[in-house]
Amino acid sequence: MKLLKEIHAPTSLEDITHKCKAKWFTWSDDLLSFQDQIEKEFQKYGQPEILPFFGMAKAESYNVDLQRINGVFSKKISEFSTYLTKIKIKEEVHFFDNLICDGFSSDTFRFFFSCLRASLSTRRSDGMASLYIPIGEVKGSNEFPVHSDLYIPTYLWNIFDEILVGDNGCPLLLPVDVLLNKVIKEIKNFPDDKYEYIKSVFHERVLYNEDKYMELISLLHGKENWWYEEMKEKINKYVFKIKFGRGQGYLINDRKWLHGRSFSTEGVTSKRLHRLVF
Repeated sequence: MKLLKEIHAPTSLEDITHKCKAKWFTWSDDLLSFQDQIEKEFQKYGQPEILPFFGMAKAESYNVDLQRINGVFSKKISEFSTYLTKIKIKEEVHFFDNLICDGFSSDTFRFFFSCLRASLSTRRSDGMASLYIPIGEVKGSNEFPVHSDLYIPTYLWNIFDEILVGDNGCPLLLPVDVLLNKVIKEIKNFPDDKYEYIKSVFHERVLYNEDKYMELISLLHGKENWWYEEMKEKINKYVFKIKFGRGQGYLINDRKWLHGRSFSTEGVTSKRLHRLVF
C-alpha cells in the first residue's frame, strides 16, 4: 500500500523547489480510496488524546488507542505506517501539496496522523519512536529562528494548516552542511570548541536522557554571544524562505536540515501546522 505519490511542483514554487532540490508528493490513490473510512472511524472515535512522554522535557503527543478502532482499519493504518518506515532521506527534501483538502478536513487529518503515530510507536514498542506534537499558540510579533528539534526520531514531517497570508511567518529551511561550512566558516574567529560541539550535535545519536535543543539554540541565536549579529546576518544570507499554503509542507531529516519561521507581525495559532516525527 502506497501512502504518497510523486507530483509536479506547483508553478509558484518551482524556483524554491529547484534551489532545495526537492521532490513533491501528495496522497496516493490507495490513501484517497481509504478516505471515507478514515472519516467514519474519526466520527466514531472522536478527537485524539494528548499523552506526555518522559525522558525529554518537551515530549508530548497526540495519540489514538488502536485497540479501540476497527481491526480492518487498524491493519490498513499499519500498512501505511510501513510505507513511512521505508522512507530513507538524508540531504533530500520532500515537499507536499493538497494533503488537507475536500474530504480531508483538519480534524480528520489530525486523527489520521495520530493513527500513524500510534502504529509507528506500536511497531517499535517504544512510545518515543514517533511523536505527533501539539503546537502552542504564540501571540503578538514573533519569530522562530532556524534550529533542529533533536528528538530521538530523525524525520520531521510538517504540514501547514491555519497559516498567515503573505510574508508573515514563512517557513524557513537551511541545510546543516551550509550552516557548518558556510555560515559559521564566514564568521571570523568563531570559537573552535563551539564549532566542534555544534557539529557533534548533528552527528551523534540522541539519547533518552539528553536534550541538546536549548544548547544549540543558545549557540546559534543567543544574544549574549559576541557573534550574534554576524550569525544572524549569515543565516539570513543562505536560508530558504518558502511560502507554503494550507495542506502543503515538508519532510526533512532533522540532522541534515534546520527549520524555523520568519518574523511575523501577528500571532501564530495553535492550528498552524501538524508535526509528526518518526
